[in-house]
Amino acid sequence: MKKITAIISAMALIARSVPMYANAYSRQTTGNPVPVVDWNKWDDFIKYDLRITDFYSLDREKQNLCKFIFETEMSSPEDIVCERARRIVASQDVGERVTVEKLQQYEAIADSKCLYKIIDVRNVIEDATDFYYVLEDKHIFFCVPDIKHVGGISRNEYWLDDEGTEYIISNGDMEIVYNDFSPIFEYINRQEDVNRYIQFAESPEYPVINYNEFEFTVYPDNTLSLEKVDYDKNDSDIIEVPAMVDGMPVKQIASRSFENAPYTEIILPEGLEYIEPVTFYECHNLEKINFPDSLKNIGIYAFMKCDNLGTLEIDCPDIIQTKYSIFGTCSVENLIFGTEEVNCYYCTGNYENSFGKITLLDGVKEIDARYLQGDTEIPESVTIISGQTFEPILTVPKQIEILGAFGDIKPDNPYISIGLGAYVPLYDEDYSIAPYMYIQMFGYRNTEAERYAIAHDYLFCPLDDDDITTDDTQPDTDTTTYGDANNDGRINIADAVLLQRYLMGNAEISGNADANQDGVVDVFDMVYMRKLLIG
Repeated sequence: MKKITAIISAMALIARSVPMYANAYSRQTTGNPVPVVDWNKWDDFIKYDLRITDFYSLDREKQNLCKFIFETEMSSPEDIVCERARRIVASQDVGERVTVEKLQQYEAIADSKCLYKIIDVRNVIEDATDFYYVLEDKHIFFCVPDIKHVGGISRNEYWLDDEGTEYIISNGDMEIVYNDFSPIFEYINRQEDVNRYIQFAESPEYPVINYNEFEFTVYPDNTLSLEKVDYDKNDSDIIEVPAMVDGMPVKQIASRSFENAPYTEIILPEGLEYIEPVTFYECHNLEKINFPDSLKNIGIYAFMKCDNLGTLEIDCPDIIQTKYSIFGTCSVENLIFGTEEVNCYYCTGNYENSFGKITLLDGVKEIDARYLQGDTEIPESVTIISGQTFEPILTVPKQIEILGAFGDIKPDNPYISIGLGAYVPLYDEDYSIAPYMYIQMFGYRNTEAERYAIAHDYLFCPLDDDDITTDDTQPDTDTTTYGDANNDGRINIADAVLLQRYLMGNAEISGNADANQDGVVDVFDMVYMRKLLIG
């Protein structure tokens, strides 16, 4: 349930109702102590962290939530994230609030973002080259935590009310969790100073029904999870998962339910919401599969070792995750994304993926900075570039409103789907779109690209027709064209590129590259040349 009004009323009482985040605390990072709330960072927080370009266009409730997030996160003595408030500001679903009774009924575990899974089995898969954990989970209910503690031991706070006077906190070291120990859930009442651990009932057993070649688990909310497929009962090359069985909708495809499936095409039903981890593991024959509009989550390495895929079109408006963990040693001929956010699709640890053409559909709003290289066409709907790239030459489209937005909080281990490491973008002094000292950024004047380049001291190369030609801009010299690194008799962008490569040890230059005429070719010549080119 979204009770925004009640949440907003709590913001005025935050110092009293949430004393552990009160402004009497200050954050201690790897450097010096940071002031309690440094409002000089507010503009960067709004723009690069919350992805908001016009704060005053928000309604009053969301404006108050933004201030609550900033004050709470920046004044906390720990690294925390106001996850529920962030989701509401982003107009995303936050689910219903958890209750003690529901936790007691269903022995649940909290992952890094949501409380929406029950872990029945924890399997360890190990082969000659790979070692990683796979979680086999069961969907019961969806609830976004109000507060995520992301430093040290990962903990999530699930408030029982919008004021946070009563809440449940999940504690547990990740190593303990993966050794088959359940995490600890603790009930806390701030007003009455009550702390107690939650006692769980025995793990429930769910009814099972069979329909043709499929076996389903029936959950208490009368939804179905596809658990097994009997390949002997379907010798076709194509298999279609039903949308309804006995009047109950199929909401989930369980982990490994299609492992080593012989089919060339799998048809998933509309209404499906969850695809669990490694669901289609080693489906070597699989060439085609659809993704219903209703899909909300694709689990870690869902297409692990699928090496014959043709076209994958992921165009799902409500999907939660389309990054890092979908692919692993996977081959896709044509990968199409239509989700609002598309992060770096090949960031899957040490696994090698092979993708042919990458297509971003109109409607994608945010992409990873690494899409600024290569031949992927960036649609005009993209207005936000996030993350980092390791390339020294970037070309930024004119419509970009936010360049260098802070990426998601980084996981401790790319092989593990839960667990977060401390990462606070506003206090990361070295954070920029590219971790290079010498960056050449192509873009248009009076855009975000030019503003960002100037702020980070990048060499900005204007793409506007009137600005590209710089032949007439020369140092005041009699016979030598100082700054002419390639010795072609003039100074232009080609000289800047060559000088940059020389300073990185990757090129040779002429003696005329000493733009500032101090007898040494160094970074000061790059700075001087930048002034010559862009004024």
